[in-house]
Amino acid sequence: MAGTTRSGGDRVANGEDTFPRDGLPSRPASFTKAENEYWTTLLSQIPNELLRRVDVHQLRTLCECMALRDLLYLTLRNDPLDKAVFSHYIRTVQQIQRLSPVFGLGPIDRRRMKLSTPMEDDGDEWSND
Repeated sequence: MAGTTRSGGDRVANGEDTFPRDGLPSRPASFTKAENEYWTTLLSQIPNELLRRVDVHQLRTLCECMALRDLLYLTLRNDPLDKAVFSHYIRTVQQIQRLSPVFGLGPIDRRRMKLSTPMEDDGDEWSND
């Protein structure tokens, strides 16, 4: 359930993350090109203080689902009446939606996680602050 400690979404907010800060998860070697692209994109978007190496398992599933969603969409676009492909597409999108809150991919999820916002650079390199 979203918002519970089981979902992983409250790690930063309640300080109960017992996993050590052991670096970012390593990219799986068996990834396709599309899965690699999603991996790179997600790692650049997910706050580093949220990620641990153990997250490789869920992040891998998320990338695989996103790449599969794209393939299913192309197939469905060519044959919109294919019920089997449509059903598989919907299940894949639902899996993405279930995994997204774990990594704070939605605005409500990020607000619930209470992640710290990085200091913005005001562009004044001569400031004495």
